[in-house]
Amino acid sequence: MNTLLNQDPAGIKQVCLTDCKNTLEEFMAVVRYHAELIFSPEFCENIRANRRLIDRFLAENRAIYGVTTGFGENVRYVIPPEEAKTLQRNIVRSHACAVGEPLTEEEARAVMLMTILNGQAPPASAWRPWSASAQF
Repeated sequence: MNTLLNQDPAGIKQVCLTDCKNTLEEFMAVVRYHAELIFSPEFCENIRANRRLIDRFLAENRAIYGVTTGFGENVRYVIPPEEAKTLQRNIVRSHACAVGEPLTEEEARAVMLMTILNGQAPPASAWRPWSASAQF
């Protein structure tokens, strides 16, 4: 994370996520000026550790909300392993429909970055960093 405040976002070329406590300038650099978003080794290791836990729970046939179960009221339904990818794709689609006019590129980038910064990143998640960095 760049700790300099009041830096011109247009001049920031790269933003590193470590603890998700980045500055507003860094946020705008990624969202508006397409600064490269990178993930620190610590950030990635937290994600890998969470992924290992998910994989262990899957191997133990444990219920994992939103992975092996449905969402919300559908939590009582078990999702077969062969339908897990479809479940993840469909949850994204369901959240993306009927929300009005399409977002601008800047708005979409802001939503995606906020998803990472606001709890979807370690320690709460096991998503893969390449899936986010490929979008930025």
